[in-house]
Amino acid sequence: MVSVGLCPPLGGQVGVDCLVRPPQEGEPSYQLWKDETTAIHNALAKRSKIMTERLNALPGMSCAPALGALYLYPKIELLPRQIEAAKKIGKAPDMLYALELLDETGICAIPGSGFGQKEGEGHFRLTCLCDGVEEYVGKLEDFHRKFYAKYGPAGQ
Repeated sequence: MVSVGLCPPLGGQVGVDCLVRPPQEGEPSYQLWKDETTAIHNALAKRSKIMTERLNALPGMSCAPALGALYLYPKIELLPRQIEAAKKIGKAPDMLYALELLDETGICAIPGSGFGQKEGEGHFRLTCLCDGVEEYVGKLEDFHRKFYAKYGPAGQ
């Protein structure tokens, strides 16, 4: 009985087999597979590029492109008032950023402090897979500007 729970059902096994042994050139389904996978890869690369460019245009943020990955890992400049506010609630500064991002936009980002980043740095991880990237990154841009206005130097 235990072994039954350890094996995926037949449909799952067929799906994995198709992933690891795709159609080969000359086989009837090859061209359809090639067209569909190319379209998916191109759409993901376009979304990643749009997000990376727009995040890099924000003050206090830098982001490397996602080369073959599903996630972006932007670096945010930590602000003194942000660090102070985070200490008051017992959170890391990038956790404060991620929590406020979630509360204000519904966008779920994972703080870099959960990934063993260097002390004193701030990052967050988010996916670049989502369709509708313009709306998604637009919400993030608006949030980031408000966050920096809120926690930036007084009078900024």
